[in-house]
Amino acid sequence: MRMKFAPAGFLIFSLLFGLPVVAGNFGFVTAAQAAVNGVVIQGSQRVDRETILSYLQFKPSQAASAQQIDASIKALFETGLFSDVKIDRQGGNIVIKVVENPMINVVNFEGNDEIDDSTL
Repeated sequence: MRMKFAPAGFLIFSLLFGLPVVAGNFGFVTAAQAAVNGVVIQGSQRVDRETILSYLQFKPSQAASAQQIDASIKALFETGLFSDVKIDRQGGNIVIKVVENPMINVVNFEGNDEIDDSTL
């Protein structure tokens, strides 16, 4: 009795896990490549939204592949503005979470008696 159900189980397994591979090979758009409805940026305090969007390797209205998202993360890191960048998909939106690098607020000069601090 068990042998009769093995082909049916294999067929169900193949359909469930083989379909995304087959769909990808025939040009069907998968959920991971669906068009982006919007871009949400979280954590940015000093860097403008437009600056972050300019480093993305895809347009907000286009489909975003995993390679484009990875390239976008690398491009944002290379700016030197961020200590952490994460890009996730939530429904039709791309969510970009950034942690900005700290900024220098004060520079103190010590040991200089010849030139006043305001000149330096």
